[in-house]
Amino acid sequence: MKKVVKTMLMLALATAMVWGKGDDAKAAVKTTELIANQEITDKLYMNGENDPNVYNFTVTNNGYVNFVFTGTGRTEEGVFTPNSNDWCDYKILVNGKEYEHGTVKLKGEAFNSDVYSFKEGTVISVQMSTERKTEKEYFQYKIKAVTTQLNNNETEINDSKKQATKLKAGKNHSAVLTGKNEDTDWFVFKAKKAGKYKISMTAKDYRWNTGVQTYIYCTVKKGSKTIVTDKEVIGGEKAVTLFKGNLKKGQKVYIKAVQGSCAYHSEIYNLKVKKY
Repeated sequence: MKKVVKTMLMLALATAMVWGKGDDAKAAVKTTELIANQEITDKLYMNGENDPNVYNFTVTNNGYVNFVFTGTGRTEEGVFTPNSNDWCDYKILVNGKEYEHGTVKLKGEAFNSDVYSFKEGTVISVQMSTERKTEKEYFQYKIKAVTTQLNNNETEINDSKKQATKLKAGKNHSAVLTGKNEDTDWFVFKAKKAGKYKISMTAKDYRWNTGVQTYIYCTVKKGSKTIVTDKEVIGGEKAVTLFKGNLKKGQKVYIKAVQGSCAYHSEIYNLKVKKY
């Protein structure tokens, strides 16, 4: 009797596993690898067949990346309607953490995501989805990962003092505060030789993809001691000196940069360390 019961249980378990595999296969999403600066055209079906569409972009070099979406229209029962009033939703994630979400209108106009800077090898995932569910309809759009290659750029994640990006004397360092994620950037400079050093910052005139002027606020620490708080750097204006003074060999200066209020778009800036 025990053998019979055991056999029946094993059969039930095997059957459940088969059903489970079938369910998983049906629920599988479509995943596409994005190649830098190459646009692809795709469809998002309303019957949930491939909702969401997932696009993965792997960071391969230093610099920034943003995503350009162009919603081109809707097809229903074989009839294409360009520039419709519909829209689909998008999300941008890294390691499961959401950095941005919004809507892409299907009006034929290009829409730029925020701009991001992650270390080489990081996979950025973009998800396209919709809440609408019909059997004979799909949305059409284009998507492209646009990269800007730079040297000595800051990369995420450097949101804490322990994760601070290292600064080098004589180098110009590019950086970006990501607006939609309430980003914080930390930097550290360690003097290789004793001497006088100057650390300065300049910021791009406007926040990414807007006409709103850039405002960045900085805190400066010499070792563990805070020596400057809320130093304002305004986009388009002359360089602001964040630190100027003597450092012993091995001494460290930390810079913490945050955005001004209501900064919903990225702010791009530069840091420079100079020995004088």
